[in-house]
Amino acid sequence: MDHLENDAIDFATVTYRGDVELWKVQARSFAKYVPTEMISSINVIINDDDDATAEIKSHINDNLDIFEHLKDKVKIWTKNDILRYNMAKGGWVHQQAIKLMLYNICVSSRVVIMDAKNSFIHPVLRHEFFSEDGKPKTYVRMRSPGGFQFSWLEDSLNTMGVDTSFMSLPSPPTITPYPVLRETLQGLCAYLDENFESVEKFFGNKRSQATEFLLIYAYILKETGSLENYYSLGLRTPNTVFNATPNSDTGMDTLLDKAELGKQPVFSIHSGRKNKLKVKHFKRISNIWMSRGLIRYDDIFKVLGRPVIEKTETPDTEKAVVEKEEK
Repeated sequence: MDHLENDAIDFATVTYRGDVELWKVQARSFAKYVPTEMISSINVIINDDDDATAEIKSHINDNLDIFEHLKDKVKIWTKNDILRYNMAKGGWVHQQAIKLMLYNICVSSRVVIMDAKNSFIHPVLRHEFFSEDGKPKTYVRMRSPGGFQFSWLEDSLNTMGVDTSFMSLPSPPTITPYPVLRETLQGLCAYLDENFESVEKFFGNKRSQATEFLLIYAYILKETGSLENYYSLGLRTPNTVFNATPNSDTGMDTLLDKAELGKQPVFSIHSGRKNKLKVKHFKRISNIWMSRGLIRYDDIFKVLGRPVIEKTETPDTEKAVVEKEEK
């Protein structure tokens, strides 16, 4: 791999109607925290049905000023700009194929794959995602037998014809942001095209549980022989609120403690948590964004929905909490 030097990065975010409001938070975070010289392009890919796509594209175009000085680096795409064939399945399946085929729209050697749920919460430099010798950064963790990600990993290794002994070793994440080399995406897609007719058919008709990010890992093992030959450890784990986890007050409080300290550069919340946050967590997440100027007061409820009012709280609690943060 070549030295990183001053290579700019192509960022690519997949979005749909359910998280376009979250995308605005991300857009503001790009403008505030990512240096201009670090960015080759910011690619926004709309993954939705045709009627919704037209509406979302118009909405994004109407809000490009959110990117401020980065506006000219933004490129808007639809899934039809990337996918070559119709797929039998949509949604997340489309998204997986799109992410692997980003090499068709990205031109830089280095790519960071993102979702709209990701927002930067403090300044980010190039070495956050790529080491000085040009390697993508990652972190690793074990997949437990019986877990759904264990099956994802097993099927991804089998798809690539890689020895499943790697299942006993820690493996990279399946969440964004995800740094990768463009040539890796291109090579992996060529493999799927050759062995499964096309990337689209592999994902649209697949019987395995292989997923895009674990397929990238399996392809790297196939091509380089080990994780260490490709990755550099050191990617900081994003603080991520998923659909169902954290599922306890303690877990959520611990995660938000870390986010408020700002030691990790990325805070993420899945759109599936909308209308499901307790007031105290709603307040803390709102403040993480508002204190950094990443969201307007009028947009908080569009992004997070309405907080869940508990029995010990009054109906006015929801409004009072957010108004207090505004003052």
